[in-house]
Amino acid sequence: MLPKLAGTAPCTAQEHAALAFAARLAETPTALDAAFMAEMRCHFTDPELVELGLITGAFLMLGRLHLAFGVADMPPETHRVLHGLGENEEGKR
Repeated sequence: MLPKLAGTAPCTAQEHAALAFAARLAETPTALDAAFMAEMRCHFTDPELVELGLITGAFLMLGRLHLAFGVADMPPETHRVLHGLGENEEGKR
């Protein structure tokens, strides 16, 4: 496995920003507010942000379809972000 994917190599500031963007898009899209996007523009151009959003969205949708159609047997933690959408810390909607 590649060191960065295995978590053994440090990520760059731009990589951390991309991960933060993807996490917010997946977990709390409303958190992609003006202040956060201004921070993202310190790391990415507008065309890069559009591409990041499209790619992230595509993989989120593939994951949801994968889960919905039972494409492969996967442990529940693989899709943990999907199970928490719309819930508070106690797991209540």
